[in-house]
Amino acid sequence: MSVRRTILRLSGLILLFLSWSITPAGAQSPDVETPGPIFLGPAGLASSNYSPFMADVGSAADQDVLVDDGLESEPDPAAPSGKTLGLVYLYQPANNARLSGSSTTLRWYQTSGAVRYYLRIWRTGWSGSATTTRTYVNFNGRIGQTYYWYVRAYDSSGNYRQSVTWYFHTAGANPTSNAPVPYSPTYGARLTGQSCWLCWQASSGAVRYFYRIWCTGWSGGGDVTGTSVWFNGRPNTNYSWWVRGINSSGTARQSATWNFTTASGSWSITAPRMISPANGATTPSNVGLFWESVHGAVRYQYRVWRSGGWVWTNYTTARSIALVAAPSGTTYYWWVRAYDSAGRSAQSSTHWFRIR
Repeated sequence: MSVRRTILRLSGLILLFLSWSITPAGAQSPDVETPGPIFLGPAGLASSNYSPFMADVGSAADQDVLVDDGLESEPDPAAPSGKTLGLVYLYQPANNARLSGSSTTLRWYQTSGAVRYYLRIWRTGWSGSATTTRTYVNFNGRIGQTYYWYVRAYDSSGNYRQSVTWYFHTAGANPTSNAPVPYSPTYGARLTGQSCWLCWQASSGAVRYFYRIWCTGWSGGGDVTGTSVWFNGRPNTNYSWWVRGINSSGTARQSATWNFTTASGSWSITAPRMISPANGATTPSNVGLFWESVHGAVRYQYRVWRSGGWVWTNYTTARSIALVAAPSGTTYYWWVRAYDSAGRSAQSSTHWFRIR
């Protein structure tokens, strides 16, 4: 009997050994988390399928032009994470591209589930950011630099996914032969109103100009082909500004920074009063927006927007505009302000209406 028991025990040990040896290679116990997969984008570039969340540091408004002005933006604060979005793929300029100038348009593919995008770009000694509902941002850089950038797509709950980081090189060619020279308003001027022309001398070789103007808590700017631009400011505010001349290759040279102060006092004229549609009204898809005439006004600025990022803003000498073929069930918001030869009014109250 003892021999039989010994044989049975040996058989059990052999079976146990065999069960261990045939376990598949790489098998894991259920409580071990398997790393997530790596997804390939349209260009075959690897991208992690998930990124930790970091909050948006930009404003809710679209920022179509991003400028390397040498001033570093604020760091990103941290926030909770989420996995509700598609992946984010960059496509222009190509990774490791060499530009023929210093300006480009940064583009990426639309991401499913995204309601806005946050772009961050940096080089040694500087970083900048922009928030937009579009899938591109125009960028004016400096010559002879290497820039790195990525994009985050946000959903309506604040969750986001981040692209891989790409980089590109701006041209190292000589800029336009001379920088633009500001001459009006004079340096340090105090205006008699809140509006003025920003004027500068032409830069040889320049085909367009990019100007930037800012005060505490606000900045603006844009591209122009002439050597002046009309500016409407706020009362009793100190503004700083500069301008760049950009040649056909996209390279630029920047002027010195000038400043001026607008006059104190109230707005130069009264704000328009909204007429139609009534605040909170339900309207057809073709709707006219009307406001009262303001004595002394030479033009009006209007702004119409809806949730999701669509914005329509422009100037007119009329007292109405038309919104055509608006989508059913959409809620719109709008305001108007008036301008005279000395400046502008405060904006009107903001009204809203809904398309039936």
